Parts: sequence; structure tokens; C-alpha cells
Amino acid sequence: EKAALILDVNKTAHHWVLDLGSGSGWMCRDIVAEALRLCESVTYTPLDTALEAVNTAKEMYGLELPAAKLLPHVGSWDDAMQTSFYKDLPQDTEITATFMGTTAGNFSDDYMVSFIDGFLSTWDQLPFRAKLVLWVDGAPSDL
Repeated sequence: EKAALILDVNKTAHHWVLDLGSGSGWMCRDIVAEALRLCESVTYTPLDTALEAVNTAKEMYGLELPAAKLLPHVGSWDDAMQTSFYKDLPQDTEITATFMGTTAGNFSDDYMVSFIDGFLSTWDQLPFRAKLVLWVDGAPSDL
């Protein structure tokens, strides 16, 4: 139910869900499913440094949400802080990038502010709408 609020999409736009540090991709599944319901077309990109995680996400989405175009990326979220990462997207694209779970909780507040600023600075240079959704939970460093 909250996925629709998170997306806040233009229904005629192409929507790209960029899952930063995706792991198996399961945390983004409801957002992608809702995007498929609301949007004309949807691309899902699991982005992770682990090939096995990206392949797991690719397999799950291929089986459970086959209408989503899959564009997997093995690498760092730093890749997505470069405008060149977005160069081949249609002009009517909207981006929802997600950064979820304990990964974010493992970073210091200063790093997270720098991380967010890096995306906002990059996206300010793009010709289309983009937003970053953060889910932060407790991490071992909080104990």
C-alpha cells in the first residue's frame, strides 16, 4: 500500500526502479509490482557488487514479475552517481532509486549525508525526475 505513495509516478512515463545494494532484490519487489500496475513501462535494475546476488534478483523478477524489463548491473552504487550511468534512458523516464536495510544503517551520519548529496548532485544534471528512497534500520554499530 505504501509503494504507491513512494512511487508518486507520472503514469505515462517510463519508470526505472534502481535497487542500490539490491542483494536478492526481495525488498524492492512490492515497489516494482506497484510500478507495473501504475506505469506504462518499468525497468528494474538490481545493482550490487555480488554477481550471485544480482543473478538471484534477475531470476526472481523474471519468474515473479516478467513484465518488468530487467537491466542488472554488477558494480558499486558509485557507478550510479555518474551522469553517464543514465545516458541511454528515454527522456520521459522517472527514476526511483532505493537504498534499503542494514546497509544504510552501517554508515555514519556524515557518510549518509555525503551519499545522499552525491545522488542529488548527479540527478540535478539529468533531464528527468529522480528520487532516492532510503530505508534505514539498526545496525551492529548501534549496539
